[in-house]
Amino acid sequence: MNGIFKIDKNFVNQIFERTKATIEDGLKFEKGKREAGFPSNEIFVKKLSERLSSDLIENLIETCFIASLEKEEGRLYNFSVSLNPSEEKEETIFRFENPIEFNSATLTKLAPAINPNYFSIDVWLNDENDLVILGFSEKKNNPKFTFATSSSGKIIVDCLIGLGNVFKVYVSMAKTGFISLKSHANPVADWLTKVLTKIEKLNFFERNSDLGDLLIHMFSHGNGGTILLIPKETNDWKNSIQQPVLYGGVDSFLDKRVFEKYQLIEKYTEEHFERIKQLVKSSGDNLFEILKSLKANAKADEPFENDLSLKIQNAKIAYSDIGGFTKIDGATVLTQNFEILAFGARIQPTNAEEKPEIIEVITPFENCEYNEIVISKIGGTRHQSAAQFVFDQKTSIAVVASHDGRLSALWWSEEKQRVIMMKHYEAMIQ
Repeated sequence: MNGIFKIDKNFVNQIFERTKATIEDGLKFEKGKREAGFPSNEIFVKKLSERLSSDLIENLIETCFIASLEKEEGRLYNFSVSLNPSEEKEETIFRFENPIEFNSATLTKLAPAINPNYFSIDVWLNDENDLVILGFSEKKNNPKFTFATSSSGKIIVDCLIGLGNVFKVYVSMAKTGFISLKSHANPVADWLTKVLTKIEKLNFFERNSDLGDLLIHMFSHGNGGTILLIPKETNDWKNSIQQPVLYGGVDSFLDKRVFEKYQLIEKYTEEHFERIKQLVKSSGDNLFEILKSLKANAKADEPFENDLSLKIQNAKIAYSDIGGFTKIDGATVLTQNFEILAFGARIQPTNAEEKPEIIEVITPFENCEYNEIVISKIGGTRHQSAAQFVFDQKTSIAVVASHDGRLSALWWSEEKQRVIMMKHYEAMIQ
């Protein structure tokens, strides 16, 4: 691979072995879906099982890595590459008439064409066992094996096939490792569980995913930025912001497109809660029995599904728009409802005599440990100000994006009585 970057063979073999275990689980899951009468991606998983090799994984990582360093029309672009042999039209948005050679130059050329948050460049093996580019497809909750850039020289490998053994991998010049999806807390998700009301918890997974999308937009625009997440009920955050707030609202800016999606899901869930609860009870918690029962009601739920699909598309556009506020120098203050209370805000201590001297730093990688670091060493002004904010506003959380595309999440730990900072948070949300 022209000597720019070579990934360790032993690490590639670890990825390969984990992928095989994930595929084995995926085959059982997709078979169960087919037997329950649901659309199944069993053929995709079987094809992946038949053609997967450690050499293939190595080629994908190294080619994507090199392409991430190359500029097109004077700038760098993020992109996402998926192994996807599907020929079904509904699985794709565009298929080339003739497959194109897979190399870093072609990836760089194609990168500006699509938004990597929602679409992937599809690749597969031809009859000569060479990787080729087939076209583009929309990212969905289908089985996937993707290789995405989070910034120049940083690759996230995402293996999501079946329900168990799913994993993520982070690759850069400085660090390679498996992302812990189980043993580490997800700070944004944990914060949401604390601040959401009972009715809002019906949308927990949507909100967690949506905040992830918003944060991806924040670090993708390359300006860096800070988002301060605060509970809706409090005004205490204003004590930590220099007054007057230059871009503070008299009323919060609540994006109607996001709010309407939440409203629809909550209304539907409330109306059908007893039916869903009874359905789960009668199925004995068997996933495929639940799916069968849901399918029996699919016709009645069709208007809801159609309405939801439209509102999801509208909300996707909103995340990019809301992320634009973070381009302004200063912090964007946001509630769990995506209400913008201020942007371009300057953080200040509530008490100049009380500052967090030691920050405990962790990464999302497996087997990592907490490190105690003095606040002056955790990063620049953005990181230090964010640490001060969560030290003063202990029910809040801060997410900081660096210019190079790295995310850090900061929160207050009651257990440790300290500010915790998770570096490389971008690896958890992509």
